Amino acid sequence: MVLAGGVGRALATAGLVVAAAAAVAFLGPRVGLGLMVVVAALYLAWMTHPAWTLSAALMLSVFAGNWPELGIAGRLAPDRLLFVAGIAAVLIRAPAVRDRPPLYFGAVHWAMVLTVLWFTGSALAAETISNDGTQFEILERLGIVPFLLFLVAPVAFATEHHRRILLGAMVALGAYLGFTALMETLEFRQLVLPDYINDNSVGTHVDRARGPFVQAVTNGSGLFLGVVASAIALRVWSGRKWVLVAAGVLTLCFAGLLFTETRSVWLGAAVAIVITLLSTKELRRVSIPALAGGAVVVAISLAVVPGLYGAVDERRDDDKTVWDRKNLTTAALNMVEAHPLAGIGYDRFTAESANYFRQSLDYPLTGTDLIIHNLFLTYAAEAGLVGIGLWFVALCLGMLAALWPPARGEPQLWQLAVLAYFLFSLVMYNFVFPQLFPITALWLLAGVAVGANSARRAAE
Repeated sequence: MVLAGGVGRALATAGLVVAAAAAVAFLGPRVGLGLMVVVAALYLAWMTHPAWTLSAALMLSVFAGNWPELGIAGRLAPDRLLFVAGIAAVLIRAPAVRDRPPLYFGAVHWAMVLTVLWFTGSALAAETISNDGTQFEILERLGIVPFLLFLVAPVAFATEHHRRILLGAMVALGAYLGFTALMETLEFRQLVLPDYINDNSVGTHVDRARGPFVQAVTNGSGLFLGVVASAIALRVWSGRKWVLVAAGVLTLCFAGLLFTETRSVWLGAAVAIVITLLSTKELRRVSIPALAGGAVVVAISLAVVPGLYGAVDERRDDDKTVWDRKNLTTAALNMVEAHPLAGIGYDRFTAESANYFRQSLDYPLTGTDLIIHNLFLTYAAEAGLVGIGLWFVALCLGMLAALWPPARGEPQLWQLAVLAYFLFSLVMYNFVFPQLFPITALWLLAGVAVGANSARRAAE
């Protein structure tokens, strides 16, 4: 068997060499070498355990949408390829997970299927399905990829060893995002990488800590994931050095939430942290020191970081964004009233919204060129009450599967991570349009929690 395996690998390697030579000969050096790199990367991903592949994909997803700034075409985005490779490896039993148990497919997964079908049908009826943006929304933000991550994560992260891989990746990501947020706030731009973050022509929120997302709200969701991950690491990592690393990342990411200068991020983090700390007896015991520590970090940041107090005060009193959201909410509710069941058509708000804005007597008409800054209203206006209903049922069933029954030990920490990130996201959904990173991270965490709890119950 060993000999046969060695011969098979040798033949596969020889085949790859021949294929590479043919690609260079017929497609030219540049295209051929590029194709070789893609094929080699996919082969490596196929032979690697999906815990590594999916963890790497999550880390690289902070650059999603900005890969062209790094010289990489969006359709060849490494995070996208790694997500697909990791999901496919589990679905079709790659060598590293050849002996995996059958995938569980229950009510939550059927709700996901119905949600995707409804939104796809809405896009077809609205004739937006051919738009690249609409396809991206359905595939990655709504979305097919997050739902598939929830399906395969219980297998990819079934053991504590593989969950430690993901945990390490999330803490490392938090360290990068937290450090970058601090350097942006201190204006040490030479330490902010990649350099496109410093380019005012790329993205939005150029006056805030926006990180590689070049968008402060999404950066806040990444920083909060760093808070959650480093909090888990404080409990499961051993050794004084690693505990100090986890504590440092936690502090950096928590301060980074303040540096985003985004009210929805502050509110979401506050709600999630307080409720999560009060959710179990063990956390209630440390809730006062934890909240006091958070207050100290905020106070020190406001006192020490030049200009931060004034910027935070300015953001707190900024009325224009409030007016924008009120006007967008009015337009969305008018759409729901006019088209309650099926909506205006998926990804049609911007094209149709002019007819649904109304001038208020209390504030100016602003934000008419924006998209709805509310995930629930976005789905309700564009896909109707049926669409938002299906999506919400899938969300609730998914979170229920992750959080129930209550676990103990290390699996409980992942449940608490899901609870915190879900509460944070639930608040954020009321202030932002659908975003890739937080939705992907939430469903991945939920799948990990399901797998951790299932493995614990099977072992008892």
